[in-house]
Amino acid sequence: MFDERRYNGYGLVVTDFDAEVTDLPSYGYRRIWANLRRRSEQEGLTVTNAKRVWRVMRDNGLLLQPKPRPTPDTRRHTGRVAVAGSNRR
Repeated sequence: MFDERRYNGYGLVVTDFDAEVTDLPSYGYRRIWANLRRRSEQEGLTVTNAKRVWRVMRDNGLLLQPKPRPTPDTRRHTGRVAVAGSNRR
C-alpha cells in the first residue's frame, strides 16, 4: 500500500525531512541523519542511509557552507634551526 505522503526520488519522506531541516538550520547532514535515524528506530520504520540524506540536502541546497580554511603562514623557513649546541653523544 502506498503512503500518501510526498516522496522524492531517493525514497525519503520530504515533508519529514523539510521539517527537520527548517527546525535546525545550523545542523549538518550528519546531525540531521542522526535525528532521522533515531526517529525511524523509535517508530519502527526503515533507517535512512547517511549518503542518501547528504544527496537530498545537496539537491535541495540545504548543505552547510564549508568552514573557511586558515590562510597559510607567509613566514619562510630558512632551513636553519636555532639550537645552543650540536647534538653530541
